[in-house]
Amino acid sequence: MKRLGMAERLSEILDPKKYGYAVGQGTLAIVCRESDAASLALIKPMHHDGTQMSSLAERGMLRTLQGGCKVPISVRTEFSNRTADSVIMSVWGAVLSLDGTQMIEHTESVSVTKDNLEKVSLECGQKLGNKLLSLGANEILAGIPRD
Repeated sequence: MKRLGMAERLSEILDPKKYGYAVGQGTLAIVCRESDAASLALIKPMHHDGTQMSSLAERGMLRTLQGGCKVPISVRTEFSNRTADSVIMSVWGAVLSLDGTQMIEHTESVSVTKDNLEKVSLECGQKLGNKLLSLGANEILAGIPRD
């Protein structure tokens, strides 16, 4: 809104540490053939481990919940305690009823290293999704049309 010159229309700035976002929101992926060494060399500097970890965890949660574009599922991924070898990834997830009166939420945290990045990130998201289901998200999700 500020870039559009309409900042005066804002009544509140939402704190990103308080509110979630849609799974994969803002993630950009570039696809290329594995055998195309020249293209792989060009895109390699654009790779970002944090984005890969977030995307894997968020998608793991979404798949476990069997959610989609029309299902009110929110997520937020944060990183802390970075060292040269590892980082703590915390993924907060929530499932909301369509009318906003119910919300099931939970956070999972895991230590991620370069060696276990894909496996641990995906498992963290799946564990989060299963925990949300066990807390009652399945009841909320059952009442949401999936067409």
